[in-house]
Amino acid sequence: MKNELTDEQVAQLFEFTRKHYVEYYDVQVELVDHLASSIETEWEKNPELDFDAALNNVFSDFGIFGFTDVIESNAKSIWKQQRKLWKQTFIRQFKWPNLLKSISIWIILYVSLSIFPVKIIAIITALSIIPLSLYFLIKEQQYLKKYSTKKLILTSQRFMYLSLSYIPCYLLQFFGSFIYQQELWFISSLFTFLFILVFAYRACSKEIINLAETKYPEAFKIANA
Repeated sequence: MKNELTDEQVAQLFEFTRKHYVEYYDVQVELVDHLASSIETEWEKNPELDFDAALNNVFSDFGIFGFTDVIESNAKSIWKQQRKLWKQTFIRQFKWPNLLKSISIWIILYVSLSIFPVKIIAIITALSIIPLSLYFLIKEQQYLKKYSTKKLILTSQRFMYLSLSYIPCYLLQFFGSFIYQQELWFISSLFTFLFILVFAYRACSKEIINLAETKYPEAFKIANA
C-alpha cells in the first residue's frame, strides 16, 4: 500500500518552509507540493523510512542555500509574466473604451496648453502624475492589508508606480527647454503617453490581484468570506 502524507504532515511541511525563510505563501504551496511528492517517492523506495528522515533526505537535495534558489527563480518568473501582462494592458489603452479616456486626456492637455503658458501646464501636469500614482498604490495596499491574510510573491512585484511617476519630472529637468519649444500636439501627446503608462500599470496591477485571489483563495479568506 502506497504511503501518503496526512493533513498534519502537510501542515508540518508548510511550517518547515516558513522556518527556512520562505515567507511567501504561493512559494510555500509550490515547495510543499514538491516536498510531498518527493517524500512519497522516498517512501516507495523505503517504506520503513519515517517522515522526518524522508524530509531531511529531500531537503538535502536543495543544497547549502536551501530554498533560496527557488524563491529567486519564482520572483524572476513572476516578474517576466507581469512584464508581459503590463504590455498587454498598455496596448489595451489604445482600444475602445480605454481609447476614449486617452483621447479625452489629450484634448484637455491640448486646450490647456493653448490657453495657458506651456511651461506652467507642463510642470503642473508632470507633478500631477506623482499624487495620481501614489493614490493608486495606496488604494491597492489598503485593499491587500484589509483582505489579504497571507503574503504572496505574486502581489509583491507591483511597485513601479513611483518609478513611472518620476519620468515626467526627469524629462522636464533634463529636456525641459527642448519640450517647451515643441508643437502643442507633441507636448500633449507626450504627457498623454505618460498618463497612459500609469493607467496601464494600474490596470495590470488590478489583474494581478484578481489573479492572486482566484489562484490562492485561501490567502484572501476575509475577502471571500
